[in-house]
Amino acid sequence: MQAAKVANIMAYNRLGCMGHYYSGMLDIYTDLTQQYAHFGGHIELIEVEELASLRKEVTTQEMLDRIKLFYETIDVQEDCAVEELEKAAITSVALEKLVEQHQWGSIAYYYKGTGNTENEEAISSIILGNSLLTANGVPVAV
Repeated sequence: MQAAKVANIMAYNRLGCMGHYYSGMLDIYTDLTQQYAHFGGHIELIEVEELASLRKEVTTQEMLDRIKLFYETIDVQEDCAVEELEKAAITSVALEKLVEQHQWGSIAYYYKGTGNTENEEAISSIILGNSLLTANGVPVAV
């Protein structure tokens, strides 16, 4: 029964792939064509710019609400810089909107860019958003 449930989930899953593969780590490389052929589902390939763009639309109230959620669900250390928590909250809200927009059931991503501050800030502040999504049934692979 559990195997049938997993097969059904995979057949209807929408996997979001953001960025590209990490060159040199071929042991974790996934052939997306084979995954689609064997499991079905849908694979959506996007760039990090889409997440960075959504970060610009996050309101102050959304950010504050997300920070409150962080404190309610995650053990935020006292020495955590407020600026970093704000960045993480903005990225978390944007990431959730990205998932809703594309109706993703799972995400995988890797970013190896340089020089684009908005993209780098989005990826460097993504971990808390990943944790919340995973806790809410949208697994994230990094």
